[in-house]
Amino acid sequence: MLGRGTSNANVGANSSISKGSPLDPSAITTALSLTTGPVVIISTLGQTRTSGNHFSATTSPLFMSQSATAVIKAVKASNNKVLKVILMSMFGAGSSFRNLNFVMRATMLFSNMKQTLEDQNAVDQIIKQSKLRFVMPRPAMLKGDVALPVKP
Repeated sequence: MLGRGTSNANVGANSSISKGSPLDPSAITTALSLTTGPVVIISTLGQTRTSGNHFSATTSPLFMSQSATAVIKAVKASNNKVLKVILMSMFGAGSSFRNLNFVMRATMLFSNMKQTLEDQNAVDQIIKQSKLRFVMPRPAMLKGDVALPVKP
C-alpha cells in the first residue's frame, strides 16, 4: 500500500506499507518493489477540494490524471508483474456522460465540478492509451450507509 501518511493505516499481515505521493513514480516503484508475486493496483483517489463540498473549488488541478500518469510510468519501469490497474472513476466520465440526465450534465459542465469531470476524462484516456489491463468502476453514488445484499 502506498499512503501519504501511514500511521493510521490498517493493513493485513501479508501487506506492506510504503509512504509517498501518488504523483511520484519513484514512490510507486518503491511500493511495487515491496510486493512479491502478481500485483493489482487499486486507486480510489478523488479530486482534492477546499472543503468537503463537491461544489467547492478544487485545490490541485489534474490531480487524478497526474497520478494515473505516475502509475503508468512506475508500472512500465517496474520488474513486478502488474496484472491489472483498478481506478475508481465517476458516473458521467468518458462514455457514461450521455447517460446523465440534463440537470446533472449541466451541473458537471457549468460548476466547479467541471474540472473534476475534465480530470476524470483525462484519466480515462491516459489509462486506455497505456495498453495496461484496467477496470474503471463508475459508481453513480457512494454513501456511508450499511451495505445492502447483492442482487443476483
